[in-house]
Amino acid sequence: MRVKELREEHGWSMRDLAREARVSLDTVQAMEHGSRPHRPSSVKKVADALGTSVRELKGEPTVTLRVEDVPQGMLTSLISTKDSV
Repeated sequence: MRVKELREEHGWSMRDLAREARVSLDTVQAMEHGSRPHRPSSVKKVADALGTSVRELKGEPTVTLRVEDVPQGMLTSLISTKDSV
């Protein structure tokens, strides 16, 4: 996870991030050190506090799909799938 990197970009201490995200200091420390699994709700709170997405926080690649690249007829299917998730 990119918690430490993003936290430092904000100029925050771990305690600052915990307060902003409304999670425990232990949770922030565990996320930065990868020492245990995290509740999805806690990950979301930290991402929101840092002004980023969960995907970005986890360091997962962002996929950009251009409309031109989608086969004809698939766009409706993709939009419907996104809305149902």
